[in-house]
Amino acid sequence: MKSLPVRKIIPIVLACLLFGLLGFGYGLAAGTYKLPPYNTFARVRDYAQAHLRPQALTPTPDTAQAEYPQVMANIVSLVKQQNFQTKTEQIDFVREFIYQNSQHGLDAESAKYRLELPATLSMLWNFSQTHQNPPLLECSSRTIAMIYILDALGIRSRMVNVFTSDFDTLRSHTFLEAYNPDTGHWEINDPDYDIYYVYKNTTARLSTSQILLAPLDQVQVQSKYPDQIDTASHSVLPHYFQAVVFHDEIGGASIGMVNTTRFNFKGGGKDFYDYVKKSYGTVPFLPVQEFENQP
Repeated sequence: MKSLPVRKIIPIVLACLLFGLLGFGYGLAAGTYKLPPYNTFARVRDYAQAHLRPQALTPTPDTAQAEYPQVMANIVSLVKQQNFQTKTEQIDFVREFIYQNSQHGLDAESAKYRLELPATLSMLWNFSQTHQNPPLLECSSRTIAMIYILDALGIRSRMVNVFTSDFDTLRSHTFLEAYNPDTGHWEINDPDYDIYYVYKNTTARLSTSQILLAPLDQVQVQSKYPDQIDTASHSVLPHYFQAVVFHDEIGGASIGMVNTTRFNFKGGGKDFYDYVKKSYGTVPFLPVQEFENQP
């Protein structure tokens, strides 16, 4: 076999080395980014940039960023000081902590920080200590705060968006599901109303898909606040469990479900699916119908 001249071999060798180095560098960068340590603060930043405010992400004040590790440590310490015997008690405490130390609302000032987790957690903590200047938060910002506090406690959770077609325009609501080690199930926790859901006359806590599939008259709202039970029983439960988008545990939308007997596909559903695609990207949807009896 005829050998290649040296002048032809050298460029080939250099090209192979260059591609090898590029591949190694890419693999190292990807591995470092995706594998532990992949800290909570980096996940917050990436989630906000990719899913919540890609068009205009307001930088978090440096003071809030600097305070973030200590504030999170303070909140985790507060939870652990309660000496709870179960994860259920821990989850309930975190949900109530967020509800009690913020107010539902949005104005020009709160819009600047509502999805900036370091600033949000700092204000939640400061209000819990001083009872002055409660942060104005919406369902999404309360949910994100709870997700990352649970994460710091070693409790898995994921964001859930539910939708209703019962009004003139499409409406949505956001809460989370926590994976409860006590029961081995995903369970709804809604820090915006400080509520969770059970089957009627039981203590069995429910996931979003269970409510989407079960007759709504078999579901009850639970909370330590009677007024929140009343509000959610009339404003949330009868309307919003028609369609859902589930997010995975690092924030990306993963799958959707639509109860075709509840959701009114105005205009063939184009507006709904366009909204979902614009907000979360391409999401596969599973059409379902409710069972006649409790599943």
